[in-house]
Amino acid sequence: ITLCEELLKAGAHLAVHDPKVPLVKMLNDLQHCAEAKAHLKEAESVEKACENADAAVFATEWDSFRHLDWKKIAAKMSPQAWIFDARNCTDHRGIRAAGLKLWAVGK
Repeated sequence: ITLCEELLKAGAHLAVHDPKVPLVKMLNDLQHCAEAKAHLKEAESVEKACENADAAVFATEWDSFRHLDWKKIAAKMSPQAWIFDARNCTDHRGIRAAGLKLWAVGK
């Protein structure tokens, strides 16, 4: 929530996909952040959340994040897109092979 709040305050537009936390819960947790209602939307999948994105941040380690089609995702992201893996839960080789830039905690 703090990460979302800081990104929103910095002017980011967020498309959030969390298979376990609904948007209404996120908005409730961010109710003190004026930018949340206007610039936070829920995406039905990681692929949808990454459409036209400059970056994707993985801040939870759900198992579904380990098995993504990075070539398909990269094709929908901006050409210079970054993946930020804060939980080391993604396929780093697949991300790099798809032509995406990667930042991972501890790596």
